[in-house]
Amino acid sequence: MMKIQKLENGFLGIETGTTTIKEPDSVLKKLSLIKGASDAWIQGFSTRRVLNEIHIGFAAYQTNVAIWRKRCFSPVPALDFLIRLSGQKQVTHAIRDFGIKEGARQPTGIVAFALDKTDCRRMINEGIVALDLKPEKRHVPSKEQLEEIRQYFYITRFASERFPPSAKTRFTESTILEKIALLELEH
Repeated sequence: MMKIQKLENGFLGIETGTTTIKEPDSVLKKLSLIKGASDAWIQGFSTRRVLNEIHIGFAAYQTNVAIWRKRCFSPVPALDFLIRLSGQKQVTHAIRDFGIKEGARQPTGIVAFALDKTDCRRMINEGIVALDLKPEKRHVPSKEQLEEIRQYFYITRFASERFPPSAKTRFTESTILEKIALLELEH
């Protein structure tokens, strides 16, 4: 289910689902050909280590703030997004852990930013076609994925077990968002 959010300086679109990717380079080329206004950008990514749409949205929001402040980690906004999504400044880790890879039925997402809502929606729709994405209603990681996400973001079992089950996901979410926000302070 496509989500379009209004930001201070434009619109952010998010879609998640599953896809089978046979040639990652070809898919990335198709995404790079999706054009918007000069300030627009689009990125496909693996959602295997993504907690939820808030995680995606916050990384995209931080990318747009960095573009506006001219404090990006990369001259390519889409790559800056992957870095922020990963919570680490290492470009190789961001690409390895959140980049599009070859494989069947893998959890995948697409994010786009544009100044105009119609342009943003068009870019997301073209991205869905480029990825051959089968959209899902809402991105919810499995128990195994949730454990992998906690390990990836160094959220210890001890820290998360202090909370009742209903609060564990909120604790995980706040820890991930904090890691993304702290990247800016390290810049």
